[in-house]
Order: sequence, then C-alpha cells, then structure tokens
Amino acid sequence: MRPSGADAIEAEHAAYVDAGCDGDLARTVAQITRRVHLLDVHDLADIADREPDEVGELLFAVLDHFGIDRLIAAVDELPHGDRWNLLARVALHDDLLAVLRGLTGSILAMSEPEETPREKIADWSAGRSALLQRSGASIDELTALGRWDIATLSVAVRSLRSVIG
Repeated sequence: MRPSGADAIEAEHAAYVDAGCDGDLARTVAQITRRVHLLDVHDLADIADREPDEVGELLFAVLDHFGIDRLIAAVDELPHGDRWNLLARVALHDDLLAVLRGLTGSILAMSEPEETPREKIADWSAGRSALLQRSGASIDELTALGRWDIATLSVAVRSLRSVIG
C-alpha cells in the first residue's frame, strides 16, 4: 500500500526527481491523483455555504482519517482482468469517492467553520462511536488478511458507508 496524504505526494515527488524529472513537474504529477477531489471540495463548499479552503482541509483530513486513500490505492492495485473486473474496479472507485463526499458533507453539516478538521471529525465521531467501532473492526479484520480483492474492498466500502447516517 502507498503512504497516505502528504507523505504519498512527497514519496512520489522524490521518486520522479530521482528518476531525473524536473522538480516542479514532478510535484505536479505527484499531486494529480488528489486533484480529482477538488471538484467535490468546491461542490460541497457551495452546498454548505462554506469556504473552499475549510472544506478542502476537512475532505483531505477525512481521506486520511478513515483510510479512504489506502482503499482507493488498493482498488487501483487490483489486477485489471476482464471487462467485468474492470467494471467492478470502476464501481468500487466511484463508491469510495461517494463515501468520501458523504462523510465530508455529514461532518461539515455538524461542525462550525472555526473548528479544525481534527475537531470536526472528533465531534462528529462522538455521536457514532458504536457504528465507527464496528466499521473499524471490520476494516481492521480485512486489512489483517493481507490482501485486497473485489470482495474484501466491497465489504470495506459498505462498512464505511454505514457510518455516514
């Protein structure tokens, strides 16, 4: 699995620079996979009437906190296989993005603009501790298997979706 968040960007940036790529270009390429989230940031900011910076900080904190970035990486690492495997991978990827958006929107709706992303997540999580414990236990059990496939990732997505409310 790849590291999450800023660590992943830095690791990818360093790998590209080590391979002889220009530093600025290497940074741009390393950030590309995270830029897809900016569409949701602006959409959620508009819906919630909040500043895009606040929403962006929260969305990327949610991505890291709930391990969604690692699950997306696991989907990306699945074998391509036949047409049906490809469609299943695309569906899992879309479902993870929907879960990210749903979690971020739910947390945003129950938070105040002046709170830090960590505070927003903690306050939101306090009211869902039983759901989060079950979801976390399921995902920990799946992670302990040491392999991800379409079945295990589907269960992980469903587990995360159950906590949105």
